[in-house]
Amino acid sequence: MDIWCITLLGTWKGREIMAGSRRVRIPRKARKARSGKYKFSDKVHPIEGIVSFGMGIISVVLLGNSIIASEKAQGQGGIWIGFIGILALLVSVIGFILALCSMRKREIHYRFPIMGGTMNGVIMLVLLVLYVMGATMIG
Repeated sequence: MDIWCITLLGTWKGREIMAGSRRVRIPRKARKARSGKYKFSDKVHPIEGIVSFGMGIISVVLLGNSIIASEKAQGQGGIWIGFIGILALLVSVIGFILALCSMRKREIHYRFPIMGGTMNGVIMLVLLVLYVMGATMIG
């Protein structure tokens, strides 16, 4: 039954109303629309935030691959594993900067900038701690 039929039957509280001797089930979308859970706005997802989130995923994949390759080489991975780690750090720094730039915009959804900034920030910290620990063990 459509919304206009429900409004013709009278006011309702809850999910069902009585229409004569039968119960009328109110559709889920109509319940949500009436409760105010749907919000229609002109907000958009910023491209920089989506790119930042994608760069965070790329840096996680690069970091995971370098850890797996270093494990297989028993710690003697060579220059390529270090290059992949530095590339992951560079990607996460750029992604973090993009997330910060996209959070300064107004009238946007902040989901992707927050997720991208958090992911890139954590990866940056992990890689920086890893490099500092490695530098102090060598020196």
